[in-house]
Amino acid sequence: MEQNKQQMQIAELVRAITEEMEGKSYSIRYINDIRRVYRHLTEYCEAKGQIYYNAVLGQQFLQDRYGIVFGVKEVMRSEVRRAINMLSDYQNFGAVLRRTSAKREFPGGFDGQAQAFIESNRRRGLTDGTVRTIQLTLRRLTHYLASHGVLAPADITIAHLNGYIKATLCNFSNKHAAHDLRTVRRFLKYLHDNGATLEDLSDSMIKVRNTSQPAHLPSTFKADEIKRMLDAVDKDSPVGKRDYAILLIATKLGLRSGDIKSLKFENLDWENNAIRISQEKTGEPLSLYLLPDVGWAIIDYIKHGRPISDASEVFVRQVAPHIQMKELYNVLQKYLRLAKVPVERVRHHGMHTLRHSLATTLLEQGRSIDDIQAVLGHLDPNTTKRYISMDIEQLMSCALEVPYDTKG
Repeated sequence: MEQNKQQMQIAELVRAITEEMEGKSYSIRYINDIRRVYRHLTEYCEAKGQIYYNAVLGQQFLQDRYGIVFGVKEVMRSEVRRAINMLSDYQNFGAVLRRTSAKREFPGGFDGQAQAFIESNRRRGLTDGTVRTIQLTLRRLTHYLASHGVLAPADITIAHLNGYIKATLCNFSNKHAAHDLRTVRRFLKYLHDNGATLEDLSDSMIKVRNTSQPAHLPSTFKADEIKRMLDAVDKDSPVGKRDYAILLIATKLGLRSGDIKSLKFENLDWENNAIRISQEKTGEPLSLYLLPDVGWAIIDYIKHGRPISDASEVFVRQVAPHIQMKELYNVLQKYLRLAKVPVERVRHHGMHTLRHSLATTLLEQGRSIDDIQAVLGHLDPNTTKRYISMDIEQLMSCALEVPYDTKG
């Protein structure tokens, strides 16, 4: 009988994970890095008298041993986080899931069908980001199935799917799980429609309700907190000039992190004081009035802070190679810490929170929901409404002019 991964002791989990890594294409150096983390974890657990692993224990270990706080990214210690994530992966999915892979392979007999399904979604015109999300979901599903001996679509049973649902709910919020499982349901229907399975298992899957409610939103920073954060930036240094421009774009224009990272010189319409982009998330065009302070901050960075680079993106890494920035989360966290802005009360405190904050500010200024929708680039007004935790009738009663170019 297969051993229940949830009941494996920490030492057994560690042994199983390192053995699996050795059997895959992980480098010796990386395996040793992971083993070093596990030695520290073992010592930590022994001191606390713990022999079984759980996610709470893992988060406490990260904070006590490495000073890593759950929810705050720290790129320099990515292997530490990865080691802890592997424990949860193996405990819940029965396998070490590869987070990145150049080949993006799928196990066993799933590769052909999975790749075809991904390509069919790409042909539907879905954005690259959405396609990558679908790909990650299928990798989690197929690796889970493979770890339970299912190496071909025809061998999938509803019992396997129920196990996957349980594991997904252990690892993710209901909102994320509901989105993940919608993709799984579509993939199962695709398998049946293409003759890979005899039964359409999508109809038999348990449905996970998305319990996210508008009452839990928004997570916002107050106006004085945003001012303190901006004031904390060293605007005389090249890095500070870049970060200040990024934060102004986020706080005053409400652009998503992905759109800021991919902002190109061609998107800056200086003659008409506008930023014109195709939104990364939706593919829809968006035109926003380039406020003077935002425009001057961008100019100051380009003229006095941006390193020489062939990159087409405006914002690049300050150290070589001078390529597109990969992450903006740490930029925000750096200045929140310098400004001593408490983040504990804010449920989410990433770059996206600045969009919530802008929406709330505009509402408080009496802007209409249509104007706020145009500024944020939402296609559906209901999406905008979820950003603002106020009575909808009050929202609809606001009809003041907004100083943004929303027509393009």
